[in-house]
Amino acid sequence: MALERGTGYIPPVTFVKHHKAHAAAGYFSSGFKDPVLIVSIDGQGEDETTTIWAGRNGKMIKISRTPFFANSLGHFYHLITMYLGYKRNDEGKVMGYAPYGAPRNAEEERIVDELRVLFKEFIRFNKDTQEIELNKNDYMLARKPGFPAIDFSDEFFTRILKVVPGLAEKKAGKDLKPGDREMAHLAFAMQERTEQIVEEIVTYYMHEHA
Repeated sequence: MALERGTGYIPPVTFVKHHKAHAAAGYFSSGFKDPVLIVSIDGQGEDETTTIWAGRNGKMIKISRTPFFANSLGHFYHLITMYLGYKRNDEGKVMGYAPYGAPRNAEEERIVDELRVLFKEFIRFNKDTQEIELNKNDYMLARKPGFPAIDFSDEFFTRILKVVPGLAEKKAGKDLKPGDREMAHLAFAMQERTEQIVEEIVTYYMHEHA
């Protein structure tokens, strides 16, 4: 500010951790009466992918965190987003596409059930450790540097391909339609699994820290 704007006063700068900033924005603007459960879930912050806080008397008390960058609900969502042919930060588009994948008949229900089994194996909320966990056999470090630095393992990728083949050549996520039933099922099952885990986390802490 001093160099570019010519200000004579430089205010103190405080660095706030990624998830703490999310939590504070939600808590202090909510207007909710204490106690308040604050849940911050995304790809990752500096060293956390999920952080749980209790808000009381204008203060936030951290009660749990998932520190390992690979154990991330956000990264799970990102991997499926990329598989569907979308780009990074297109997760909102996938969320909008997901409802179209709700099964309409017995055969579609069978496909979605297969995806449900895969995703329940891939990611879960472990109540014993109070952390989100990815199955170690189902992911690996990404071959190319970049975000989120993990990818499906070859074996898990093959298992998905058997249920939902990849996009046709030269087709991208923006080209998907509700009629692309298998891809819509994939988005639906992933969104469903994401919501299940969020519900499990909130329910657990509402009971344990009420």
